[in-house]
Amino acid sequence: MFMTLAAACVHPAPPAADPEQQRTEKLVSRLSPLVVTNGYSYAIAIGDCDPTDHPALSLYLLDEHQDAIPPKTKHIRVRVWQAPASLAHQRVTWQESRGPGEAALCSNGACDAMTSGQIDFGVVEAGTSVEGELDLRFTNDVRVRTRFRARWLSTGAICG
Repeated sequence: MFMTLAAACVHPAPPAADPEQQRTEKLVSRLSPLVVTNGYSYAIAIGDCDPTDHPALSLYLLDEHQDAIPPKTKHIRVRVWQAPASLAHQRVTWQESRGPGEAALCSNGACDAMTSGQIDFGVVEAGTSVEGELDLRFTNDVRVRTRFRARWLSTGAICG
């Protein structure tokens, strides 16, 4: 006669998620966003027009060489509503989405707007290149910090 002895393993159920803990974790993630410092090694600068039809600058930072405007791949688009020549060796700052322009982090046909940030411009040679360093935060809790040297791409924008 054989007897089978079965022992049931009982594991306690995981505790229910604490709403206060979830709220705290969400707040902490917003205070310390994902910081991206790699990628965006290719940049394009173009002359553009601001909403009042004055000269402006648009920058596109990408992971690969591409001249399509707007790019078809993941990119950062920055529009600075100031004449390119006036930006040399200047800092441009946005706080709480207010500032002299706009920026977005775009991927797969969707874009996340910039919430705050700054660009420190170096040499700006309209028609040739634009150099600088940016530090931008976006609505998806991503922060991008990178240096860039953008090649100027002529688009024939005429303002005014």
